[in-house]
Amino acid sequence: MKQILSVYEIPGGMWLIYLGSAAFAFLGFAIGHLLQNYFLSAVLSGSFAFFPMMAVKLYWLYKEKQLNATLEPSLNSITSSYLRGSGTLIQAVEENVTQLPSPLKQVFEHFLFEVTHVDSSVTDALEGMKLTIHNRIFHEWIDVLVQSQTNFNMKKNLTKILDKFADMRAVEAEVNTILEDARRSYLLMLAISVAMPFFLCIVNQDWQEILLRSTGGKLLIAAFLMGVFVSCGFIFFAYQRALSKE
Repeated sequence: MKQILSVYEIPGGMWLIYLGSAAFAFLGFAIGHLLQNYFLSAVLSGSFAFFPMMAVKLYWLYKEKQLNATLEPSLNSITSSYLRGSGTLIQAVEENVTQLPSPLKQVFEHFLFEVTHVDSSVTDALEGMKLTIHNRIFHEWIDVLVQSQTNFNMKKNLTKILDKFADMRAVEAEVNTILEDARRSYLLMLAISVAMPFFLCIVNQDWQEILLRSTGGKLLIAAFLMGVFVSCGFIFFAYQRALSKE
């Protein structure tokens, strides 16, 4: 979590997460208190506390996926310029940096600033770029660029590295199909499970009294919602792992 917040350079980011978690935990406790179900208060406060962290991770995954979609055309343009003639990598980046989309544009602008104003070592600046973009193919592309600084013949391997993006798109499409089918099935079962207690309360007044008034009923509702939140957590982490491996 700290690594994610440091990438976006959010001042006091962890404190904002802590405050958000505390606010959501209080909200969950208040809902349980209003329903006079303290078992539910414990479940909701504990579950709601994770909402800010999950939201940040989902946003991170979304931005990473968005960034990966722009990598292939951007790296292709830089590679084409680099392979054309006897120009240097710096010249190739300078030719294309203005056409790059954000945040890739900022990454390569920082690379140019490093090699022209801070440290003339292209290798060190290239290695530093790995810390800003978490993509396996991009890291392989950087490794070949580093090798090409001492072995000019390594430049020809750059196009082979970029060809891997086509394979990645095929895998991504397959993973997205599997995730979408699983998500629909899970949401359908979740909707049925959540609607069932409400249906029982509507059709049978005695069930409503048992679920809302008795200690056993309150405990049953709390246990049921705990199961719902636990299953949501498993789905979230499975979704996160699947996206991070695309």
